[in-house]
Amino acid sequence: MRKLTLSLAPAIAGGLALLLAGIALAQTGDPRHGAQLFADNCAVCHGADARGRIGATLTKDFPAINVDAYLRQTIANGIEGSKMPAWGKVKGGPLSDQDVEDLAAFIVGLRGGSVPPVPAPTIAPVTIVPLPGIKGDASQGAIVFQQNCAVCHGTRGQGRIGATLAKQWPSMDPARYVQQTVEKGIAGSVMPAWLDKNGGPLAQTDIDNVTAYVLSLQTTSAAAPAPPAAGSISLTTSLIGLGVLVLIVVVVLVVYYRRAK
Repeated sequence: MRKLTLSLAPAIAGGLALLLAGIALAQTGDPRHGAQLFADNCAVCHGADARGRIGATLTKDFPAINVDAYLRQTIANGIEGSKMPAWGKVKGGPLSDQDVEDLAAFIVGLRGGSVPPVPAPTIAPVTIVPLPGIKGDASQGAIVFQQNCAVCHGTRGQGRIGATLAKQWPSMDPARYVQQTVEKGIAGSVMPAWLDKNGGPLAQTDIDNVTAYVLSLQTTSAAAPAPPAAGSISLTTSLIGLGVLVLIVVVVLVVYYRRAK
């Protein structure tokens, strides 16, 4: 038995070497590009230092033999039943296969470390006329939105991996609906709770402001009525014309009968 064990040792060692070599070859991503992708897409949830925010801490050892493959699958496909969405284009996300490779390569390199400090992008303030009766400062809410929501919902609320927000809200009380959704998230979806009392990073004032901003997007999404096509006549114009014609006929008949008498 001892001789058999000794004879297997080289084979086991060779197998492990091949496995490690395969893992090394599988890591074909560019971590430098991955760092930019992380800043643009992941930092809002996982923190600028990758130590967690409303998403998981990434500066840790992952429970997988092939960590790179595990991360690629998680990034591309998301995690069902969690707040981690699918980022791969095959699953409807915005990232190509190479982007996923690069991002995974960057995250693999974070184990035991953290992301070097990256200056936060400067967001120019904008003046937004508030909707009547809406609590919160929509102009300040635009900044909160760009810092926290645009990654998923698009820079103008047009949708990305999250829902389109530049729309009319089918609710009796749109302000309350939007506010509660931001505060509490949506159970069973990738929309997390953002209010600090619910485990999120935003204060109540931030929630009020971003609610006001989201509601202001309704005015930019309302489609203007299309002009009538050349040669076409609207229903209103047709009815007016018909009414005038009937009136003329009535007048002519009245005049005719009066003269006949």
